[in-house]
Amino acid sequence: MLLALCLSCALPALVSAKTTAALKVAFSPDIAGASTTVTFSAAFTNSTGGVPAPVTKSVTHLPAGLEVELAGATTCSRAKLELEEPGAGACPASSLLGAGSALASVDLGLEPIEEHAPVTAVLASNKPGDISFYFDGEGTYPITEQVIAKATLTGNARTGQTFTIKVPPIPSTVGGPNASIINFVMSLGRQKVISLARHHRGKIAQGRGIILPKSCKGKLSFPTKLYFEGQGPVSVATSVPCPRR
Repeated sequence: MLLALCLSCALPALVSAKTTAALKVAFSPDIAGASTTVTFSAAFTNSTGGVPAPVTKSVTHLPAGLEVELAGATTCSRAKLELEEPGAGACPASSLLGAGSALASVDLGLEPIEEHAPVTAVLASNKPGDISFYFDGEGTYPITEQVIAKATLTGNARTGQTFTIKVPPIPSTVGGPNASIINFVMSLGRQKVISLARHHRGKIAQGRGIILPKSCKGKLSFPTKLYFEGQGPVSVATSVPCPRR
């Protein structure tokens, strides 16, 4: 899933003999050293038709100098996310980090069943060198499930951090296969947080959010490893042009 930060001009990555993944990222504004909003997306397809294997984890190594600064932001517990109100409504507005959507699909023997669900990102932990997020997906029909994925950001921004997303199984029916993510889009950053906070009528998260590197040579690289249910890991070499100065 979050996903990981990838590329704006990514080539499809071979996941297995039957599954491919296309990953993209865009920054707004795209200016060196600026606070920015990042929109990233992932699309998974089965080259022979049908539903691809469910993604279970992504691990991305971020380029040196890309920072996440969330001073003053509050956190939200998993228990609050699991309350009945959808869209992270039980969480304080100052814990909101972004929002997006996911399209899930499952093959139950006839035509694949699809579910389009909103996804909200909230801050779970804000410790130096160890920041974590929750991605809260709320399916309603026909796949009526709440799916909470955990993402962690570890390491030092000066040398490059590691962004890991663990995606739990998405149940479909009792004894049936798990649903697969077909498409995932997420926007994270200060611009998105401001619009979300206005909707929730609360105080916005403080700090500068996502900050682009001040210097860059040639490109920003985001090497990513993807894991899928029943398959081995796949490495994807991705990069984006340097931000404007």
